[in-house]
Amino acid sequence: MTLDRETSEALWKMRSSGLPCDGLLMTSDGGAFPVHRVIMASCSEYFRVLFGVRFNIYERSEVLVPGVSSAASAIVVELAYERRTWRGFWRWLVTFASLT
Repeated sequence: MTLDRETSEALWKMRSSGLPCDGLLMTSDGGAFPVHRVIMASCSEYFRVLFGVRFNIYERSEVLVPGVSSAASAIVVELAYERRTWRGFWRWLVTFASLT
C-alpha cells in the first residue's frame, strides 16, 4: 500500500496526539505507543494477528510486546506510519515477532 506524503503526515500527527487511536502497543520496559490498529495491521501479518483485526469479539486494543525495547518499538511504529523500510527490516521484524 502506498500513501501520499500528505496522508502519511496527517496520520502521524493524529497518532502523535493520541486521537483517534484505537490501540496501544506496550513494552515491558514501560513504553506505551498509541496507534491506529489498521495502520499497524496493514504493514504486517504479525500486527494483524497481534491486534486481532478481524474486528470480532476477541479483538485486542492493548497489547504487550515482551522482550522488545521501547526504542525498537518506536522505530517499528514510525516505519509503519511513514511506510519506510531499511535493508534487512523484514528479517528484523521476524526476530521481533519471535520474541513474543
